[in-house]
Amino acid sequence: MNYLVILFYLIVFAKKYLVTNRRANFKGEILTTDGLPIENAVVKLSDPATTELVALVSSDKKGRYAAHCEPGTYYITVTKTNFVWYRQSGNMGFEEVTIGETTVEYDVTLTSIEELNKELFS
Repeated sequence: MNYLVILFYLIVFAKKYLVTNRRANFKGEILTTDGLPIENAVVKLSDPATTELVALVSSDKKGRYAAHCEPGTYYITVTKTNFVWYRQSGNMGFEEVTIGETTVEYDVTLTSIEELNKELFS
């Protein structure tokens, strides 16, 4: 009887380990306009048809993030307090990205609100 319980826990642990340690197929860096890394920026991937959350990760102290997703097209959103993802053209809130069988690298530059205010109102 104890062997069945132990076997059950081993199977559950092995499944959890294999699922959470899949190789990342979507990764990149979050940087300031000066090229400095941004720690704890939140990267969210969602299904464009349903807006269902597919992946949610944060950047490390070097600004790097990584996630594993099934191949497909997703909306990517990057947020960080006191920063905006400002681009001259396109949607300011999200961008569409297609992930295939190979690893996609997607770097993002965030602009500080202070810098954006200087740029817009000076």
